[in-house]
Amino acid sequence: MATIPTPTHSEFIWRFYSCQKHLYICVMAVTESEARSYLPEEPCIFAARFTLDAMEILNYWNLPMNCVEVR
Repeated sequence: MATIPTPTHSEFIWRFYSCQKHLYICVMAVTESEARSYLPEEPCIFAARFTLDAMEILNYWNLPMNCVEVR
């Protein structure tokens, strides 16, 4: 009998890169579109998506020096 897998993570850490400001922006949101709604007006490129479990790994030493956290 097949079961439908349910997602185990409700929120993700989304990382975008702003080419105009030359910095990374990190947002916690459920979907990419929700994360993009928190971004500034200038275009940003999707860079990565991490689970919230990755917060322990994404510490000061692993984040780029110019990463800005939103929300």
